[in-house]
Amino acid sequence: MTNTPNSDQRLANLETSISTLDTRWQQQHNLLLDEIIVTNDQMGGLTRRLEQLTGRVDELTQNVSALTGVMVQFAQNAERDRADIRQIWEYLLSQQPNGHGE
Repeated sequence: MTNTPNSDQRLANLETSISTLDTRWQQQHNLLLDEIIVTNDQMGGLTRRLEQLTGRVDELTQNVSALTGVMVQFAQNAERDRADIRQIWEYLLSQQPNGHGE
């Protein structure tokens, strides 16, 4: 079976088309690989940043918890102080009913 010029040309056209497709595929493949690498690097950076933010949120949570404890203690101390002041005031009123020692 011999190839006619027409079939030789068709074969050459197919080989050219395949070569062109292969080249385009390789270019697209390389572009996608580059995008994957960039995306992977960005995700690594985002992961590190998220870990930093998580650490800061944990630290803030501990600080708020400690501050809440301090505020509760202040409130308890203030209530005790008010009770002490009431007792002192009542004592003073019983000692000096009109405020002039009479």
